[in-house]
Amino acid sequence: MHPYQIAEPYGTAVVDLLRATRQFAAENDQFQINVQLFLTGYSEGGYVAMATHKLIEEKYADEFTVTASAPMAGPHDMTYTSNRITSRETYSQPGYISFTYMSYNTIEKLNRPANDFFQNPYAERIPKLMDGSKTIGEANDKLTTNMKSLFTENFIAEFLGDGEQELKNAFAKNSLVDWSPNAPIMLVHGENDITVGYNNSVIARDK
Repeated sequence: MHPYQIAEPYGTAVVDLLRATRQFAAENDQFQINVQLFLTGYSEGGYVAMATHKLIEEKYADEFTVTASAPMAGPHDMTYTSNRITSRETYSQPGYISFTYMSYNTIEKLNRPANDFFQNPYAERIPKLMDGSKTIGEANDKLTTNMKSLFTENFIAEFLGDGEQELKNAFAKNSLVDWSPNAPIMLVHGENDITVGYNNSVIARDK
């Protein structure tokens, strides 16, 4: 299962790629690298760039030093993002929601059936839609953009109320806004982004 919007596996994967790049360059004289390390990415990649910057400074500073990063349009605050989506009447990318559920359910070990969150027929469809054989467009076509039809009424009430603490804790754990970077960060976002809320970058900047 792809660790969609889960910080540490993303950052660890990039660290492994950086190690491999360094080793490859050392074994091939025609490739010259220096000590500068810049990180960037867009949307999901913006989240990955932020997650990697944070992880390197916290756990791999003995191997790498980030020169600067530019995370663009990332869902940096998963608490804000999840609240924003469940509060909306419609969301144009329901495939991303189901992908997040599958990822968190597996990697964060929530181990809950889809119908704890989603109404049928969508709850029955989601595991097969997220098995790697479908594009996001194909997944969206089999779901609904109406959030009150996608989620169960009980889940929305619990999530926007005092319930669903385990899930909320998982989102808080994977939010990338409560830390103090050493290297400079330039946040980039479009105010009219309908998929990843612009306030993700405002919150990250302010915190």
